[in-house]
Amino acid sequence: MIYAFLAIASAQYAGHGISKNTYACSSAVTDTVFAFMMKYFPVEESPDDCDNRQCTCGKQGRTQLLLDSANVDYSAWESHQTERRRQPPGGPSGFGLHCVYAPGKDNIRWKQSGNMTVEEIETVFMDKFKSVTDKSKYLIALESNTGLYTSNLESFTNKLDDDGVKYFSLSWSSGSKDYMSAFVHPGGQIIHEVIGPASTASDTMRLKAVEHPSPRFDFGEAGPPNVTQGYMTAMWVSHTTTDVARDASYFKSVFGLGFERVKTSSGTGPDGNSYKMAQITMSSTATTAIRLIQPADTNSGSYSVAWWEDYINSVHDQYMKSAHCGWDVLADNHLAYDWLPFQTSLDQGTIVQALSQQGYKYFCVAAKGPRDAHCYVNTPFGRQIQLDGSYSDPPSTYHTYDNTDLCATYLEYCD
Repeated sequence: MIYAFLAIASAQYAGHGISKNTYACSSAVTDTVFAFMMKYFPVEESPDDCDNRQCTCGKQGRTQLLLDSANVDYSAWESHQTERRRQPPGGPSGFGLHCVYAPGKDNIRWKQSGNMTVEEIETVFMDKFKSVTDKSKYLIALESNTGLYTSNLESFTNKLDDDGVKYFSLSWSSGSKDYMSAFVHPGGQIIHEVIGPASTASDTMRLKAVEHPSPRFDFGEAGPPNVTQGYMTAMWVSHTTTDVARDASYFKSVFGLGFERVKTSSGTGPDGNSYKMAQITMSSTATTAIRLIQPADTNSGSYSVAWWEDYINSVHDQYMKSAHCGWDVLADNHLAYDWLPFQTSLDQGTIVQALSQQGYKYFCVAAKGPRDAHCYVNTPFGRQIQLDGSYSDPPSTYHTYDNTDLCATYLEYCD
């Protein structure tokens, strides 16, 4: 049943499969991130935000990449529309880069972050990233990022240099071509890796670049995407992990992906340490990949890769009681995968059943129509995946949440 589903999977235009990357943010960080993104990236505010981004019970800092219309196949979009709640009339929208403060009514959801507050978690990551940019020293924490491709790196980094905004620079190769990456930290837990041809990097970026001796990404035979200057496209959503082999098995068994969709490799990082990498494409036409990095040592430091993976999984385990009861605030750390939304069944014999059989929790909410669904599913590496589809026969525990004001606690329908 899962394999039949994959045979009809197709490109979705917000990311051609992977459509957004979202982070839980504190109120102050939401403002900081939004201002940074609007100033330095080719983005626009998400059209379905609350007025002035201020919601009754929270705040939004959601942006989306400007659509590079010269490189959009509109005929494909008309046949395979992406997540409808994010689509303006008449066309697709760009990849979502979201930062959301969603504490719920009376801050009930905000308290569901384990023994650390969201602000304390943000401080952990902000301290790590400040160390990277101040000392130009590679840290494995950088590998939890969104990879964005540009045709001209200098046009992006010049604005950062002019304003004295610090960033970390890497040089690397894939195939016979040379690339460079600029890592920027808009705020909170968020890192964006902006990738482009090395030939387009500024002298300033070249001088401070650290060499990455192994490929960071396999562009495949087609090579990097065509991107009009002044635009960006999402290449990957990346995350650190303690076990690439475990994660590869998860995507194969839960999503029914074959070996050609789940590729594993190994290499040496800029710090001289070995790592393992998994590169996952969710369908044959998806252009945005999931990229997972397992360092040789997952336990080093007080806030290690293993610590974060265990922490966020334990929070989900504590607060996610069932498919209709409990969706904790750290679940706002998720990416979205769109596949023929509202036409693909979430009923028995599909992904939801595969998750249950393997002991992974999920939480589903009703979307626009009576059978339309958004399901947020756990992964072994901690970050959740939002799936958009439908039920042909919705379960009795399936409910609608009017959360345009961010007041839902997701405890409304607990037994």
